[in-house]
Amino acid sequence: MKALASGLIAILFFFVQPLLQSQSIVEKHGLLQVIGNRIVDKNKDTVCLAGHSFFWSNIGWGGIRFYNSDVVHYLADEWNVPVIRVSMGVDASGGYIENPESQQALITGMIDAAIAEGIYIIVDWHSHHAEDYQLEAQMFFGKLARLYGGYDNLIYEIYNEPLQVSWTVVIKPYCEAVIDSIRAYDADNLIIAGTPNWSQNVDEAANNQITDTNIAYALHFYASTHKQWLRDRASNALKKNAAVVITEWGTCESSGSGIIDKVSVKEWMDFCRMNRISHLNWALNDKDETASLLKSGVSVTGDWVPDDLTASGQIVREIMDYWPEEPPANTGLSAEHDQGDLALYMNKDELIVPNKPDLILFRISIYDIAGRLLFDLHSNRLQGNSFAVPTFLPGRFLIVRAVTSDGVISQVLTK
Repeated sequence: MKALASGLIAILFFFVQPLLQSQSIVEKHGLLQVIGNRIVDKNKDTVCLAGHSFFWSNIGWGGIRFYNSDVVHYLADEWNVPVIRVSMGVDASGGYIENPESQQALITGMIDAAIAEGIYIIVDWHSHHAEDYQLEAQMFFGKLARLYGGYDNLIYEIYNEPLQVSWTVVIKPYCEAVIDSIRAYDADNLIIAGTPNWSQNVDEAANNQITDTNIAYALHFYASTHKQWLRDRASNALKKNAAVVITEWGTCESSGSGIIDKVSVKEWMDFCRMNRISHLNWALNDKDETASLLKSGVSVTGDWVPDDLTASGQIVREIMDYWPEEPPANTGLSAEHDQGDLALYMNKDELIVPNKPDLILFRISIYDIAGRLLFDLHSNRLQGNSFAVPTFLPGRFLIVRAVTSDGVISQVLTK
């Protein structure tokens, strides 16, 4: 049964279908390198990635439940996430200082999983006082470099968020010592250095840069707290030829709670696109706070449905689904494209997509007529041009949109 509801705004039934020639993100880009203020790949093309930062790994803090290979597989295989960040707690209770062997094993397990999936992994020394644990950091990162320095997947983040301490006197000497321990075994993988004042004063680091040839500098923002003044600091750092990576950002206030500022999120994402800055959202966790990606009590192995995502999580997922392109406004409802000869249609309980040679489909989502997301599926194993429509979906009309290699098909169909 073929039906098109006239006068209704149309949108999104995405499909992810496997490319016959499967290539991981690391196989595609290889070793990431700093050239000027940009991070480039093995072909010297600028790389701009978007990924997820895990919550503190500390025992008893909750986030450690998501540190497993099933989650890494789900992120890489279902959500097509190119990079993750593991935030190994250091000196706070339940962290590395108290549990060095178990924390090291936890992190190496995540590295192994990232390598198996062909994605990048940032290993973060998640502390506000890393200079007090310099020898421990040198031992930890030296061991990682010895074990994994030959893998392009690994990126070192050697200081999460220094407090209001001197870059020249405290942070830079610490970073140089840890870098020496890494470079003893790994000559070229990317290293990210934290910057003063909760990794906000990236311009200070840019004034007195580390001499290593493959160093970037961390910038952290929370959209409800940090506005144009912080982007100005980042711009100043870029003007001084310092490469910047936003290894942590949130949609809300810097406390991890409070209101979501969608306008500020968009301004920050526009800034990242314009300057080709990679970023990782805080945090892949189900803690009851605004910044969490997931609602409390969801699966700790993946297989998340849209209702498992928090309000922040839904915003973040939409950004990452389209990255580095901008998501269509209002969940894509205003982004109808000319569908030409690629019209979708319904045949009983199946959605039919024209069987066109070389057509690649990139996602499945279903919305009701009010634009509420009802069903979302990401997979790189879907094949064919016929897809069952779930019988539980309410309402007579489905808003559908197919994002394909030939453009966007968008229309409203009847069930």
